[in-house]
Amino acid sequence: MSEFAAVVFDVLGTVVDEERTTERETAEQFVAAGLDGAQGAEVARAWLARLSDLVGEIVARRAPWEPNDALRRRALHEALSPEDRAALGVERITHLETIGHRLEPWPDSPAALGRIAERRMVVALTNGNLSQSAAMSAAAGLRWHCLLSADAVQAFKPDAAMYRLPLEQLDLVAEQTLFAAAHPWDLRGAREHGYRTAFIARPGAELPERPDEFDLRADSLAGLAELLA
Repeated sequence: MSEFAAVVFDVLGTVVDEERTTERETAEQFVAAGLDGAQGAEVARAWLARLSDLVGEIVARRAPWEPNDALRRRALHEALSPEDRAALGVERITHLETIGHRLEPWPDSPAALGRIAERRMVVALTNGNLSQSAAMSAAAGLRWHCLLSADAVQAFKPDAAMYRLPLEQLDLVAEQTLFAAAHPWDLRGAREHGYRTAFIARPGAELPERPDEFDLRADSLAGLAELLA
């Protein structure tokens, strides 16, 4: 696999476990407020679903650009009922608003990224905003040679501007660049721009459809590191 000079990674869901972290932290804040933790986890799922809808509106150009932190904050407030907001209080809600800065990595991510980075350029390409992604990467011990955010082009994947960003900013050749993600839709977008693709299986993530073809498949990030060794 020496033909790959660089590996570009999706981050949210692929390198960090956005769903698990959001559900756990929300449940903890609900319990701390004397509420039901299971109710908190349900709110977290509604929160993430609303966030996905808001991102989709921007991708479809039906809404103006807003960074991920702002959308995450708005989606949280829309998912909380008035009773939830009153019980949680300002301090706990403010804590949840910044959850994007604390998303936990999948257990294999830090070591696998470090291993791949020993031989290839390792690049993050994320729909998260830059401050959020930098803080999260520092807290999680994620090694990047470069971190590229949706902030730079004010667009979200699968917008074409996002896939062009690493190629243009880092002078990468698409055919010599591997794009790794747990989301088939993301890999389809990358493939349309000439990238080679690697599907990383993650628990609960969308499964590829029958027509999907990827250059590599791995059951984890550690598995991808082994394939590239």
